[in-house]
Amino acid sequence: MKTTKEFLSENRGEVINFYNEKINGFYNVTLGEFMTDLMNNFKKITLGEELRKFDLFGNLEDAKKRLGLFDSTVFVPSERDKKLAEKYKGTAYMALV
Repeated sequence: MKTTKEFLSENRGEVINFYNEKINGFYNVTLGEFMTDLMNNFKKITLGEELRKFDLFGNLEDAKKRLGLFDSTVFVPSERDKKLAEKYKGTAYMALV
């Protein structure tokens, strides 16, 4: 039975393609960080002894989910939001604004 590291080394091209298509440009994470996270959190999904492609793709999707949905989105408050925040500063209502 192959170790996780050997399995990921054999399928390095698949991991890089997944990163380039679905991660790069959408999330603020480097390829090295993504691969480290994948290796550290890799788990067996299928039944049986051997690691399979389904294990790889399932773990790639899990790694993508751990990145968050709106990592590259920046929230810029509108003038209305700024005025409401200033008006209710220091009150319990501020938590809602």
